Amino acid sequence: MAAITCALAPTYVLRWHYGFYPTTLLEHAIAATLVVFAVETWRGGHAIEWRNPLMYPTVLFLLASAISVVAAPNKVAAIGLFKAYMVEPIALAVVLVNTVTTVRRALVVFAGLGVAGLALGIPQWWFLKR
Repeated sequence: MAAITCALAPTYVLRWHYGFYPTTLLEHAIAATLVVFAVETWRGGHAIEWRNPLMYPTVLFLLASAISVVAAPNKVAAIGLFKAYMVEPIALAVVLVNTVTTVRRALVVFAGLGVAGLALGIPQWWFLKR
């Protein structure tokens, strides 16, 4: 899951609008990940783990970010940045905290991130080398 999202990172440049609402392919991939997680959690009868050492700092960080949106001169741009840089990564972190429950799963996630990083990094290195 994380590897797929990491591999889709360049898809933020594929943009379109639903009326006035701008969106990207990456946002759709993140939304699909969250929907699948919610359905699987519901079907499995599992409870989402909210209590962890980072819960309070994360809530404070989101609160400070929300205050900055209110104080921003361009509210539309601020809301877009808030969604893209605060809400979506934290939502994916909640998914990771709840799905990576064993060392084996953590190794699979890290291996997927490594493969995705190599898949994106090697072509960049190759083109920069030329």
